[in-house]
Amino acid sequence: MEAKHDERGIIWPKSVAPYHVVLVSLTSKKDEVRERIESTSDELYEGLRKAASKCSGTSGRREPWREIRRRDLLGIPLRIVISEKNLAEDSVEWRLRGEEASSLVKIDEAQGKIEDWVRG
Repeated sequence: MEAKHDERGIIWPKSVAPYHVVLVSLTSKKDEVRERIESTSDELYEGLRKAASKCSGTSGRREPWREIRRRDLLGIPLRIVISEKNLAEDSVEWRLRGEEASSLVKIDEAQGKIEDWVRG
């Protein structure tokens, strides 16, 4: 297998990645927003866990932005970010490792889209 990496570290191909998805929950100073981030993150994490997706989660642990860089070092193919900014649009951020661009996915579509991507 050809080694894949960039300036941020390894990029695991989905077929051999130890985990397919990493959930990153960013904290907020606002109690109401923080509770929504936590509940959205927990629901998504539990749903993916039950679906047996290879998911590395942050359920119960809220990450500062610098943790995103540390997660990139792990090379996990798909990163989902749950944050105040994304929730303002009823969405989560979808970003494939090794790609510069990210996109927003509606919260109610996120679990199905992640499961389809993992199976595909």
